[in-house]
Amino acid sequence: RQQSIASADRFGMLGILSANDYGFDVSKFGLSLPSSGALYPTFGSPWVDQSQTYGLVEPDFKLPDCYTASNPAPAITKIPSLMDETLFYIFYTMPRSELQLAAAEELYRRQWRYHKELRLWLTKDPETQPTARTPRGEQGIFIFFDPGVWQKVKKEFLVLYEMLEDQ
Repeated sequence: RQQSIASADRFGMLGILSANDYGFDVSKFGLSLPSSGALYPTFGSPWVDQSQTYGLVEPDFKLPDCYTASNPAPAITKIPSLMDETLFYIFYTMPRSELQLAAAEELYRRQWRYHKELRLWLTKDPETQPTARTPRGEQGIFIFFDPGVWQKVKKEFLVLYEMLEDQ
């Protein structure tokens, strides 16, 4: 094992500095050879004309502002500004989370109601009036959000209030 390490070092920096079979003048590398400290902070490569004893050169670039921005506001604070479809996405794809609850509360505030049996959100069509109304429910045109086709669909429907989720 000792022999294989020595042969591997022969082709590395230790080999260049000890054997110098390559004709390099190692004094031009800018290395402090007698020092016992690490050489890597000051020596980049034998093919670099100057040593890096003055420190690393900072690249010339501008860091985009998005990398230096302060911590953004929590996502839950943006819920009121989201479109209905985004709220439905949050509701259906983030179960049992705080965001799901916030999306449901915002949909409820926008007059959407969750049908417990159908597991769909619905709201009254603002362009029509109910065709029948009783203390237990109403019939008319409702707009359903169908997550299967990911769009709002108008349907004639009888809604029983007991089937709607309370807020």
